[in-house]
Amino acid sequence: MEGLRRRIVTLLYAFVIGTVSASLVPLSYAQAAGAASGGGAAGIQSSLCGIINTIASVIGILAIFMFVLGGILYGAAHLLPAAGNLKGSTQGWGVGMLVGGVIAIVLYLLSSFIIYRLASFSAGGPLPAISQVSCTGTFLAGIVGSGTPASGTGTSLAKIQSAASLLPSGSAAAYGGGAPGGSTAGGIVDYSNAYCKANTANVMIPNGNFASGYSRWSATGSGFGAGPTDLYVANENAGYYKMPWANYNGEFFATTYKQNAAYSPGNLTSDSFKVTEPFLNFKISSAQSAGLYMEMLLNGAPFIILHYNTTNGKGSYPLGTFANASVNLSPLFCQNVSVRFVSDVSGNSTNQDQFIAVTDFYLSNQSIATPGALLNSTII
Repeated sequence: MEGLRRRIVTLLYAFVIGTVSASLVPLSYAQAAGAASGGGAAGIQSSLCGIINTIASVIGILAIFMFVLGGILYGAAHLLPAAGNLKGSTQGWGVGMLVGGVIAIVLYLLSSFIIYRLASFSAGGPLPAISQVSCTGTFLAGIVGSGTPASGTGTSLAKIQSAASLLPSGSAAAYGGGAPGGSTAGGIVDYSNAYCKANTANVMIPNGNFASGYSRWSATGSGFGAGPTDLYVANENAGYYKMPWANYNGEFFATTYKQNAAYSPGNLTSDSFKVTEPFLNFKISSAQSAGLYMEMLLNGAPFIILHYNTTNGKGSYPLGTFANASVNLSPLFCQNVSVRFVSDVSGNSTNQDQFIAVTDFYLSNQSIATPGALLNSTII
């Protein structure tokens, strides 16, 4: 009887270990399929999380079964007569089941870590930019890490660049737009496992359309004026550069354009907001100028700097016609960030075309970027 009990408990342990080990093959295939289809980090995350959740569920059910059965057997042993081996054998069965349940619980809690290590082994080395997989929402936090990248602590530049290499394709689109590597058709990204994921597809940042003036924004210097411009009023009164404002949503926008007046430097900074979707979409009209640019701020310091030229390349528009823009915020997912627009342009009416205009900011799971509008982007 005792030998049979030991064999059954050994088989149960082998089942648990075999279930985890069996993930090597599907992980290898899932990783290869994700790479072949451009799945990138999101594809690996989806594959890992699916396997982790399945295995964790099996181990969890097994642990409950072993605890319940072990408790019943151990309790029943106390009701059996002391004579003979039945009482001792039943107690041994109960203790064995309870120990097996404890082991299963430990494996359940470590399943994310174990499967990530097995996946790395099957891939021939650590998976890039993923320190440890967790399907409870900290996967992307594992990419970004902790600390303040801009201050030189926490995330290293190499780590951020490695994470970026998994997400978009093409150097020019690295942080400005285009479909990330883990996207589906149309540039849609699935980050449904992230704990700070928004419940709606499009989320406007605070006063992202300037309907409440510069509330939730801070203007320094006089470059962006005392408040946003009313599009309808500007078009009715010829308050535009050569051609009326076009291709906009809503009624208000922020701009450094001053009709027949001297330009002066200034910044416009949004209140902080949490990145709950991988893209920040907005409308922009901007000339090509080293003194006109956008910054994504993390902890008040520049993290990404982007220059636009909406009159350049495939996205060629007359100044005053807004182009669609998207900033890929995937490496900043679940972080609190701010947007800052900088104008270092100054002078008289001879440089009237050196202005920037922006409006309609919202977070989305899909990029809307007009090809060619982004001139360059830099990680600080």
